[in-house]
Amino acid sequence: MIRPILVSAVLLGLSVPASALEIPLTVTEPAGVARQGEPISGGIPLPPGKVAKGQAFAVRTADGRELPCQALPLVVDPDGSLRWVLVDFQDDLAAGGTNRYVLATAESPAKPKRSLQVTDGPDGVTVDTGPVQWTISRTAPFGLFSAVRAGGKDVIQGGSVTYTDGLTGTTYPAGVPEFVKVEYAGPMRATVAVRGPFVGDKANRFQYVARVTAWAGSSRVHVKYSLANSNPDHYCFRTVKASRIALKLAGKTTGTVLGGSKAVQAGAESELTQTLLPRAAGGAKASAGGKELWSSAGAADQADGWIAAQTAGGAVWACDLYFVDDPARRLAVADGSLILEGVMERPAAQATAKDRPYDGTARFLYDCSHLSSQYVIDFAAGADPARLSAAAKQARYRPHLFAPPAWYLYETDALPLGRFGTQADEMACYDRWGWKYDPARAPKAPSQRRTYGRFFRGTDAHYTPEEDALDQMLIMYMRTGSRAYLENALSWANYAMDLYAWRTDGWRWRDGGVWWQTGPKGNRPQRPADPVTGTRERVPATWAKEFRPPWTAEMVRDSYFLGDSKSCYCHNWNQGLLAWYCLTGDRDAVDAAVDRVEQDVDTVRRARGYVPGKADDFSRDFNRSSYNVHAARMILPQDEFIREASDYFAAVYLKRPTPEPRGLVNAAKGWRGDLRGGLEGWVGKQGLEALKAGGNVLDEKTGRLTDPRTGKSWPILVAPHTWMFPPMSRAMDLYYRLTGDEDAMDWTIAYGQAAARLLYQPHGNLSYERMLADFPARGVAKDYATWASGPDNPWAEGIRLSGFLARFHPDVCARAYALCGEPFLRKRAQDFWAGGSHRGYNTTSMMPMDRVGMWVDYHSDHDGQTDFIGRTFYVWAHPRADTAAPAAVKDLKVTVRGDSATVQFTAPADAGGKVARYQLKCSDRPIVDYEAFLAAYNGCQDEKVCNWWMAVNLPGEPAPKGAGAAESFTVTGVPAGAKYFALRAFDASDNRAPLSNVARGQ
Repeated sequence: MIRPILVSAVLLGLSVPASALEIPLTVTEPAGVARQGEPISGGIPLPPGKVAKGQAFAVRTADGRELPCQALPLVVDPDGSLRWVLVDFQDDLAAGGTNRYVLATAESPAKPKRSLQVTDGPDGVTVDTGPVQWTISRTAPFGLFSAVRAGGKDVIQGGSVTYTDGLTGTTYPAGVPEFVKVEYAGPMRATVAVRGPFVGDKANRFQYVARVTAWAGSSRVHVKYSLANSNPDHYCFRTVKASRIALKLAGKTTGTVLGGSKAVQAGAESELTQTLLPRAAGGAKASAGGKELWSSAGAADQADGWIAAQTAGGAVWACDLYFVDDPARRLAVADGSLILEGVMERPAAQATAKDRPYDGTARFLYDCSHLSSQYVIDFAAGADPARLSAAAKQARYRPHLFAPPAWYLYETDALPLGRFGTQADEMACYDRWGWKYDPARAPKAPSQRRTYGRFFRGTDAHYTPEEDALDQMLIMYMRTGSRAYLENALSWANYAMDLYAWRTDGWRWRDGGVWWQTGPKGNRPQRPADPVTGTRERVPATWAKEFRPPWTAEMVRDSYFLGDSKSCYCHNWNQGLLAWYCLTGDRDAVDAAVDRVEQDVDTVRRARGYVPGKADDFSRDFNRSSYNVHAARMILPQDEFIREASDYFAAVYLKRPTPEPRGLVNAAKGWRGDLRGGLEGWVGKQGLEALKAGGNVLDEKTGRLTDPRTGKSWPILVAPHTWMFPPMSRAMDLYYRLTGDEDAMDWTIAYGQAAARLLYQPHGNLSYERMLADFPARGVAKDYATWASGPDNPWAEGIRLSGFLARFHPDVCARAYALCGEPFLRKRAQDFWAGGSHRGYNTTSMMPMDRVGMWVDYHSDHDGQTDFIGRTFYVWAHPRADTAAPAAVKDLKVTVRGDSATVQFTAPADAGGKVARYQLKCSDRPIVDYEAFLAAYNGCQDEKVCNWWMAVNLPGEPAPKGAGAAESFTVTGVPAGAKYFALRAFDASDNRAPLSNVARGQ
């Protein structure tokens, strides 16, 4: 049954006055540089159903000063209410200082001195910020800007955008844009997006993608420019010799200033170049003539990465934000143009450097990938080198508008993860549980000491970030407000947008599942092999000497390096990209997230061939994909492709033909052959002895046990406890939140029950992979450490064990508790965290249990516990005011007529408030609650009863009447053969009543 969509319970009719909403915000200057009139921006969530689209917003300072602002929609719910807005305004910031503001749903009395103006015409888009006016043409070949004026004078008179193929040496110029569209426009800020082809590029079919952002009253723009290898016709593996933007400077260039370790005054024609030198060469150094500046990656003395050209019309300054982090790059003033070279040909002498595997004379651009650059350009810059270096630091560290952690994580319920505990909630839980801790040790930066710049390349998406590193960084940022997490998230975001997602840029992915280790690139290919290199699946291997021209050893090395950076079929995360979009408004992130969903859909629908009602095997790829598509639906609810994908994934799972009756994810089918390592490796000698003592007989070929006394037989369930399965709990919980689907709710509760009552082990942890359920008798589930430790060693001391798996399971129990209010589920969520957080990876002992063992943090690329503990902290730190469930209905009567049933009973009382809704189910067998079903299952009597969660939901229950009133209503959709009916009531706090009497239909 589908109950009314959940937003109806939270003011679907927008009944709360919008004027009542005031949100405290803070901004901290991040670079230690004082700023005047600095653009300040951030995505801010809003409570569901409270703010209508079109609502005006106002920003005021802590002392009541009103500031001009704009707030544009990022996420709009299906009911038309706003869920996320992108807020922009400007203010002064002291170096390292923090400003406080209030965002209010009210008309702002403050107006900018001069609003930014956007003119969107048939020939192009013109943006007027006051100090500067620039135009992007719709009809001329793309040159970034067709014209720029500053202070009434021309400063840029057109330009060109080109790239040079590293195989052929052919240079292709950008053609006329396919589209130029205004993505954001308001009085304070505008962003214009452009995409188009390169002229004559028939073999490669590269595209350019650019986004330009400007601010009212500012002469600066931010440019993100991407060279996109997005070929819909065939695979494309290429090297790029150069990727260049050249802006034609108006008038004669009279001088240039370079920004390096020390700003260098140079002649009219100068360049700033960033390549990789051998580390022995030291840090940055200026050449004798001051025309080049080299910098070795990782050196303490690095280039600021800017160049300024003096012209008769004024100074034009450009800062390459990737200059240090992603060499080789070049900034130059040459031939009367300002040149921004995001990929440059490295001198042959540099190709031998060994500190990065992608050193060489060209940059490899992998299939369905981007090569991006980001620049800040000031068209009316001054000439003071110190000020320009300070401006470069400002450009690299932009302020971010931040609401209180609770506002993101539970007060607005605006994230796909749902209500999630802050770091303050975490400490409140430790206080409640009596765990000792030092508050000063609460994490404020990732505990993994791995630092990135603004961008990094070549991570292995299958083995390096096994979890959604971007999402975890942003969760920690929202939990703590610490800028260190945002800075790390920036690197992961740029990597995810350029390399991780298979970027399709205007066409749907259609090559099937994508697999790791450089191939095959899709197991249901629709695009043929690259006609130049002949490659479709695996790229050649250097060690096997397989490659032939045009491949070179360097190309093969680089292709492997980047191929493993792509999302594979199973490490297929997406929520981080969606969260980045919500927090920053970066449209490239949400575009990349949709590209990721395309891959998930094609993998499951065509490569796997999953059909609702037939698919029955769900591992990490499907479980993570399910969460991906539902998360995308929450952020993009109007996208028809995303909605259809979400419903398809839910139907595949909810309609599986042989669901595990206790609610576990994997179906009970036995192991279909020998276990890896043999049975003793899973249960030890103690398990084998228990099997012998119990008398049951094992068929080692089928993985089934038989009780010779009764003849009953059942399959052993292999590894029902692994990290592959908890993502499905998040997925189904989210689908229920989005649609009200009670089947999704019922399974989420049942899985929590199974984790709490079956999977939890007395030692508090879970042996990696080695657990058998229903061995040596039905209903028994023990992992290797439980068998090996015995009752005299409750914490499995001396046995090598890891808390890793246990740290995934608090979320499963806590989500179930949130949906039904059963106290045991909340307790078991704590128990899983207690065990998992007090045991390191592959250790033989527990940490002291009276104090905090492991803080929630991004501990390593392999540890996903940040995502799976926050719901536990929320339900413990925010106990329900009402914990009393409604009384059970005791007089249910049902009359059946065809496929309809008339239901009668007395409305139950609720000690803590009022009954909010009913849930009616039917089955061909008597319906029992979870504990009663476990008893029947363990005794091999489960075929005689139906577990409540597996019974059929019936639509049409009305809103409840008052306690003691006579309830009578008719429902439809009763399946043939259904004889038994049962009902449960829920109150407004989601406390679920005990099962009613089971009525046999008359």
